[in-house]
Amino acid sequence: MKRTLLSLTMSTLLISANVHAVAYGEDVLTSEYQDHTVRFEVFYPSDGGDKNKTTCGGLLIAGQYILTAGHCIGTRIETQDDENKRYDWYVDNGAESEITVFQGIEVDTPNRTTLKYSVIDIDTTSADHDVIDAAWREEYEFVKNQHPEFDWGQMEWLLTQRTGKPKAHRHQDIGLIKLEKAIPQMTHAAIVAAFDPIEQTFRISDRISDEQRFTFKGWGRMQNSQSATTMQKTELIWRYTGGTEEFGGEGGWVNAATYAPNFAKQRAEGTPPVESCTDNTHNCFYGKTDFFPLFPTRKASLPLSGDSGTPLMLDSNQVIAIAKSTHGHLNPEFTMFTHVGHYIPLLIDRIDTLAAPASIQEVFEVEVEFEGSIEQSGLTWEQLELEPITTSFVVQNLTKETLTLKPFFQGNNVEVTVKGCENETLQPSQFCEMTVSMNGLGSTVLHFGDNRNTEMPISLSIKEIVNPDENNGDNPDENNGDGGGGGDTGSSGGSMGLFSLLLMVVLRTMRQQR
Repeated sequence: MKRTLLSLTMSTLLISANVHAVAYGEDVLTSEYQDHTVRFEVFYPSDGGDKNKTTCGGLLIAGQYILTAGHCIGTRIETQDDENKRYDWYVDNGAESEITVFQGIEVDTPNRTTLKYSVIDIDTTSADHDVIDAAWREEYEFVKNQHPEFDWGQMEWLLTQRTGKPKAHRHQDIGLIKLEKAIPQMTHAAIVAAFDPIEQTFRISDRISDEQRFTFKGWGRMQNSQSATTMQKTELIWRYTGGTEEFGGEGGWVNAATYAPNFAKQRAEGTPPVESCTDNTHNCFYGKTDFFPLFPTRKASLPLSGDSGTPLMLDSNQVIAIAKSTHGHLNPEFTMFTHVGHYIPLLIDRIDTLAAPASIQEVFEVEVEFEGSIEQSGLTWEQLELEPITTSFVVQNLTKETLTLKPFFQGNNVEVTVKGCENETLQPSQFCEMTVSMNGLGSTVLHFGDNRNTEMPISLSIKEIVNPDENNGDNPDENNGDGGGGGDTGSSGGSMGLFSLLLMVVLRTMRQQR
């Protein structure tokens, strides 16, 4: 990650900010952004040899994988020739296999990486469908066993019918990108299901009155199709019976098949069309779709074009879904999200790694007038009085094995500490959180101590960006006096002293503002 500390010249220090319009959403602050959420651009096939790009969001996993929406990287198959696969990937149909990954709140952030990529099939075979069905079935059986007093007879019968199986209700709008090489990241998130099959609990409240709320952040277009210049956020709500009555909604767009965790539902007359099961006088159902609707808490404040694939965070480090589609012309308006939970066993099979940042590379960019300015000033990290860099990230076991972590450092030439995950035993899909603090320039390697020998290089450095002062750079004699060589030497010495003093003052100011 790059951090521009300051712009330092012998002229006036100027600070400017872009101004942009915000409609319905709010600006995401730099402090609110986590670089496991990325924006990317890929090519898609077109007639006539034109190079067209599309943009979406995604979740960066282990530095080398991006979980996103299937329609972001492929064309949906509308025929039934292949009942298992639902997308033809662009890269398999003539598109260039080049991707640009952006990390930062700005749409056109300079923190970007361009490289080659491929797509890994997730849900494309009958065996894959069986795995997803089994994950859904375990959740359904848990809910059913919690309520033996309900009548599940019709639900059980439907599951024996071809059109009643979970597969018939999945859109499979999910895709997994593999980058040709890993890229650095400071943060990392876990992929989670609403139902935890290991702990046999739900991460989402089972009380409808709680109305689970989410803060969605994305780079998609704003209302009237205006392009955003920075990441926007909005609040969305998960209402199991649907609807946003305060906006004139009628409670529709949910039904007996709509996925809602730990919600045993029955059909109801009128709107909303479903309600909670309360006894055995009605047939009870459990949602089978791999997507669910979220409703805005501010009218029309919804994700739009360009937000597809962007992760929905259950909290700052847990991803429960990815954006799929927005339906703003319906009443009530809503956004569909693909629930990733039942796909986790397949993601484990495809990724097969202890997932954490592949590397942490923190680079402080400093604008200087000439190369070697900082070295000539003689300033050290301690004299610059920079605060330690601290970052927290999730380590998730995306393997089929049980892994025990015993983290340690090797080749340590920088002051660095780590907390969390010590002697932690993780079953498949389980995760823990680590916090790493770095103080001083240098590099080291964090070993997780697992039987996969997973390691993570860490480095902290300063990069000089040479930006010569216009007057001093173009006409070095302009400010010199008539003192000949002695005067020139004296001027250089004076400038260097001012450079060092200004550098320390400005850095202290920046440190206090962080």
